[in-house]
Parts: sequence; structure tokens; C-alpha cells
Amino acid sequence: MEPYVRIDTPLEDFQVLQHKNGHKTLELEGTYKVRSPKDQVICRVYFEQENLMVAEEKPAMKNGRWQCTFELQAGTIYRIETGLLLKETGFDGRYVSRGDIVRHVGVGEVFLVAGQSNAVGYAREALEDGPEYGVFMYDRLNKWSLASHPIGHVDASKANASILMSGHSPWLAFGKKIYREKHMPVGIVPLALNGSFIEQWYKASGLFKQLIDTAKNAGHLIFYQGCSDTRTMHQHYQARLHSFIGEVRKTAPALKIYLIQISGTTMPGVEASGWNVVREAQRSVATAWNIPLITTYDLKDYSDDIHIGAKDNLKIAQRMYRAYTKGPSVQAKFAYRHSDGTIRIELTKNVPLRVPKKIPIRVHDAEGNDLQVERIKQCQENLYIEHKPGQAQKVSLTLGAYCQFEPIQSDDQPLSYFSLSLLKEKTANNR
Repeated sequence: MEPYVRIDTPLEDFQVLQHKNGHKTLELEGTYKVRSPKDQVICRVYFEQENLMVAEEKPAMKNGRWQCTFELQAGTIYRIETGLLLKETGFDGRYVSRGDIVRHVGVGEVFLVAGQSNAVGYAREALEDGPEYGVFMYDRLNKWSLASHPIGHVDASKANASILMSGHSPWLAFGKKIYREKHMPVGIVPLALNGSFIEQWYKASGLFKQLIDTAKNAGHLIFYQGCSDTRTMHQHYQARLHSFIGEVRKTAPALKIYLIQISGTTMPGVEASGWNVVREAQRSVATAWNIPLITTYDLKDYSDDIHIGAKDNLKIAQRMYRAYTKGPSVQAKFAYRHSDGTIRIELTKNVPLRVPKKIPIRVHDAEGNDLQVERIKQCQENLYIEHKPGQAQKVSLTLGAYCQFEPIQSDDQPLSYFSLSLLKEKTANNR
């Protein structure tokens, strides 16, 4: 039997509606087919988990159409029911005709995830990270559903479609963290394309158009891209990334942006210079736009030669949650090289650093030779690195096997990667 009341407003089971200031205005409309001229359309909203009706409307009815508006609060999952109050039942609200029902409608946070393969997620290891009510995703059938891996598997007709099946990513764990800690439903919309270059995200591209079309229903954008540009195009990366962020800000000004700094690769024979330039570009752009930068360079649990493994995906989820709740973290702003060879790094925030007893920082001269680091200390917003005087000509901070390591903030978030040779340098005389 066909429902007597239909909902025409685009609204699906498992859909998450982006809240604004803790609320969402939901405008509903549709059609009806009465059994008696006096029958009345009724719309009801329930807290789904408690099965508690919290709102009821008897909308105006005219020429077979109806419409009504509800104010929904964030942090809740709703069920919406429609039907007819029937003359034959004495308009008793306990007995309502069949009508459209929409279940599992969350009012919370909607995250777009754009970029390339590590944003898609290609980890293959076994790890317990299953679905959980309250975290939903836009899936390969162009419909909302309960979120589960692989989240990056999308409709083949979309601009971000790939021939490869994706795997584990950080986003389900990230969504679950928000839902558990903030009691806020989360919607994840995958937009990333493996192997994509930054120029493929320019304004006129299909990827950018898809992002902007989707952004009107979202509140956040996670951008995790850059590995492809390390090969040959790294010198142009900063300008192109800056332009991309600017276009997003211009076209979707309400969208909160999070930038993830690329990690590294275990591929033998790969030059590190391109990776270092892209990381520095990402740090610089994040600072310029005052957006959170999430570091990954210290993660070494790779699933293959370039993709972050499942265990470290969970660490990215934790760092994303920190960025979501606290905003931009401390970063290096300027590096000053004194005439005696001492390096002073000026930070963007005055925060305490936890420096390991075994100094993990290595300072190199222009030829790439190690210089002995004698002491690291912090004074207000400055980090001092002392080494053998007079030997540092071109200085960079490097880390180890795949990429780099920096002092750790007191809340266990690593400082963003940077290369001193790429930062503004001053001598002690012109500070």
C-alpha cells in the first residue's frame, strides 16, 4: 500500500545535517492523498534513541501539497514520521495513516575529505575499527549509510572515482571520537582521488566543482594531498596550494579547513628534497591562512611503500580530533641564525615543549654533514638549538629514516615539520 503522505524534501536515512550555532532549521514539504476531505496531514519528530516525540506539526494543506518547519538541536539523531489524522478514527492521534518515515537523521558535523590516496585510505592490516551508530557516510550508491570501511569507495561516475578498491582510513575512528566525546553525530563525505596532483584541485576542475557543490551541506574540509607533487612539481606546490585554499575560502567561506602535512615514503632511492619542500609549503600555507596543520611525518607504520598503516591511521584520527577541538597548534614561524652559529626558532604560540633527554634533532651543514647538537632549550616563544659554533651554513632539521622529527608539545602533538633553510633567516645583528 502506498503512503498517504510523501516527503519531497531531499532527506535520507542516515543523513547528517550540518548544524549552525547548535541548531538546524529543517524545512519539509511534500504531497498528500486524503481518504476524507477532513483528513489532516501530521508531521512528528522523535528523539530516535529514546523513541520520544519532541515536536508535532499539522501543516497547511492546499492542492495536494503540504509544508512545515522544525528547529532541531545539534547532538541528536532523529526519526521523522508523516501520516494522516483520519476522520474515521475520530482524528485520534494514536491512529495515523501510513506516511513517509525518515530514520537516523543526525544534526551534527559534516566533514568533506579531499586530497589523494592517504586521504582515501589504503591500509590493509587487520585492526578493530568497526561501524558505530552516530557516524554515517555518503557511500558508493550516492546514498547515506552507516559508516564502515572502506569509506573512500565511491560511485564510478564521480570525479573522485578510482579503479582501485580503497581500504582503512582515519575517518571512521575520527568520527567515533567526536560522537563519543562530544555526543555529536558525524557525517563523512569522501572526495579524495588517489594520485591526484594539486593542479587537479584548481577552480575549473571536476574535483573542485564536486567539492564546492558538496560544501553547501557541510561544515568542514579535511585536505590531505601532496605526495604526487614531490616528484617533479614541488617547487610550484606552495603557490598552488595557497591558491586552492583561497578559492575554497572565497567560494565556501563558512567551511572550516584542516590541512594534513604529508608523511614520507619507504621507497628506496627516492630523493627527500621534494618531500621536504612540500611539507614546508604546507606549513607555510597553514600559517598564512591560520588553519590547523596535522602532522604525520613521525608515523612509520606503513601499509606499503607510501600509504599509512591502520595503526597510525588511528593516530591521525586522534590528531584530527585535537585540531577539531582546539584549532591551530603551535608551529615554527621564523628561524634566526646567529653569528655564533646558535639557531633560534620563533614559534607561533607560547606553549611548553617536552624535549626528550636524548636529543632527536640533527643539524646539517651545507654539504649535509652532521653538526653536533649540544643543547636544546626553550625561553617563552623561542626554541634555542646550540651546536658547534661557526659551522652552520645552510641549516635544516632532519629526523631519521623516512622524514623528520621535532620536539613534542606538552599535549603530545608533534610540531609541524619545517626546514630552517626554507624559513626566513636573520643574523643576530638585524633581528
